[in-house]
Amino acid sequence: MTIRPEERAAARCERRGPLWDGSSPMKVDTLDAPRFASAFRLIGRSLAEIPVYRWILGEHVADPEACSLLARILFRSIADSGHLLGVMNPEQADPEEADPAEVIGVLAWLPPGVDGPAPDPADQERDARDLVARPDMARRLVDFWSNSPMYAPAPDAVDLTFAAVEPEWRHAGVIRALMEPVEKYCIHHEIPYYVWTGLESLRDVYIGGWGVEPFAEVEFVDGSTLYGLVSDRPPVFSGSR
Repeated sequence: MTIRPEERAAARCERRGPLWDGSSPMKVDTLDAPRFASAFRLIGRSLAEIPVYRWILGEHVADPEACSLLARILFRSIADSGHLLGVMNPEQADPEEADPAEVIGVLAWLPPGVDGPAPDPADQERDARDLVARPDMARRLVDFWSNSPMYAPAPDAVDLTFAAVEPEWRHAGVIRALMEPVEKYCIHHEIPYYVWTGLESLRDVYIGGWGVEPFAEVEFVDGSTLYGLVSDRPPVFSGSR
């Protein structure tokens, strides 16, 4: 009997109680290359929820391959630099069923002054080929890069570039787990972190739950509003709240 992907996902949701009851902490890892594809798929699905990235995707917003392509282009250099954090599915306790590459939450971040390594020419060639097949998306991506207003509020601030969590795990503490190593880094170096979001609802969550303050509100070329938020210097550790 063949089990369809949606049936497998539903079964995992039904098993969540017995397999993971929340008593053990989420394990955060710096993702390595074998897990990038899973992470980019998750990021791509989340990009499609945010107005400015929906605008870039345009008519391809419902195309998983286009969403993953945009995620690869935007975040591969961060991943290659070793600054893509991930949480693996804690339900996958049974090694006979576990997919070691399944990621349920990611956080892309960059300390100040860090650049990714030179891109792999083969990756660049593949992305260029895939973008050529989507010329309107490519044009909007260039417009995004040319007009992005997402600046840093301080030269030494840590950039929380993007975070994504599978919808069924968004109230399980995944983001808090992903944020912990970044907060500790900022506290150790006595520097703030900042984040930009295109969702007013997320802006309010960050302000109410993370103690950040707005430092900018700008309208992008697609008509959407982008909100810049910054932490204290250094941030207050969220585990103490």
